[in-house]
Amino acid sequence: MSDTLTIKKPNLLNNTIKIFFLFLISSNALEAQNSSRISQLEDLSAEYNLPIQNQSKLTPFFKKLDSLEKGLIDRVSIIHIGDSHLQAGFSSNEVRKILQRNFGNAGQGLVFPYKLANSNSPINSYSYSNIEWESFRNLHEQDKYKIGIKGYVVATKDSSAILKLSVKPKDSLDYSFNKVTVFHPEAAQDYQYRISQHNNREVLEESTHDYKEIIYKVKRGDFLGKIALRFGLSVQEIKRLNRLKSDRIYENQELIVKKKERFYDPINSDEFKTIMLSRKDFKYHSETILDTLVSFIFIDSIQTKSKAKPFQIDGIVLEKLDAPGILYHMIGVNGAMYSDYNSTDLFFKQLPVLKPDLVIVSLGTNEVANERQEIYEDMSLFFEKLKQTGSIPFSILITTPIDYKRKKNLVYSIANQVKNYAERHELAYYNQYDVFGGKGSIQLLQKRKLAQRDGIHLTAMGYKLQGYMLALSLLESFKNQTVD
Repeated sequence: MSDTLTIKKPNLLNNTIKIFFLFLISSNALEAQNSSRISQLEDLSAEYNLPIQNQSKLTPFFKKLDSLEKGLIDRVSIIHIGDSHLQAGFSSNEVRKILQRNFGNAGQGLVFPYKLANSNSPINSYSYSNIEWESFRNLHEQDKYKIGIKGYVVATKDSSAILKLSVKPKDSLDYSFNKVTVFHPEAAQDYQYRISQHNNREVLEESTHDYKEIIYKVKRGDFLGKIALRFGLSVQEIKRLNRLKSDRIYENQELIVKKKERFYDPINSDEFKTIMLSRKDFKYHSETILDTLVSFIFIDSIQTKSKAKPFQIDGIVLEKLDAPGILYHMIGVNGAMYSDYNSTDLFFKQLPVLKPDLVIVSLGTNEVANERQEIYEDMSLFFEKLKQTGSIPFSILITTPIDYKRKKNLVYSIANQVKNYAERHELAYYNQYDVFGGKGSIQLLQKRKLAQRDGIHLTAMGYKLQGYMLALSLLESFKNQTVD
């Protein structure tokens, strides 16, 4: 078998888009079938092969997939590490679903309460709380919190805190779960909490109020624009609240304003019923088995060994026991570079808990944004640390960044550096830069509404296409490998 699939040029992007939309149209019918979808995907990709280079380096991973398909093992774990392109969740969700439809759905994998960190969340999971949490990501230089597996951290000292975590109830795949793994920066036994249910799924949202009306007395020197800025409102909002017909105000006048302040109705913790069947604590995480399959949970009654110490969450794995298949863990951090992951030692200490069979690394875009001309040393340190985490060897697949509208030459250079690093160190790599069309391709994607106006990020459909192509490439490589 050749180590490299044939690339037919030109028109790679055009043909791939045609295949992708054919896939979208036919996917519902394919989902209804119980037979493997690999043969159907082979028909869809007959016009084009999407290449992974150095495919033979993925043989250990493909052997695991083969064993999973034959029922010899019940889990294959994939970790996908990246930046904002990944945090959006559209591409990773596409890869996850295609692989799980072929090899089984073991759960949604690693998730995070992004809403508590005031960041964008993938559409397939949702979080909410009755309090404000403190948060950081691995881009921040700070000594207060150790940032681990997800590249983000949320923390609170408020013992009344309740966190809701939910998977999308109407997803095309059933992501209900009965095992919850929570990552912490210290020994898990230092963190106490229960996992519970409530008869009202929206209890936290209903108890939360985002605005509070208050009276403000006008001071000398005030004007509507100044007051509006102070309370985060517009002049028109203040005029509407107070039925003002002009912008004129006077000293000591009382105005109604809306102060952007969240407040909460008290919640009775007795209304929550624990569903924890058992819990095991480890060095950096705890594993809780639930007494039933659920699509949402509440984490409440939280406390730490020391009252002065905050309760901290680094990430949460949602898993379905007794369901053989793929666990696909997405780790995406807005703005992240190789160097940001390198600076968080806890990330590499917690990574082995996920027992990866394949680690996909999709970084490089923010190196372009930050004018990093050379990334070899950052990549070397990252992959050195990554390999040291595996007591059992795992396969590695690196992807290159795609075109960048205002920095075409630099992204071309960075993509080549990633490619050369992979070749030099005999790692598998997927050249997304070339697959999407190379230099200047972002404009073509924009014209087809597959890339956003910033010339950096893709649209939701563009990311789905990206994930589809990567998944198809993995399946093509798997079929072309000789698995003993």
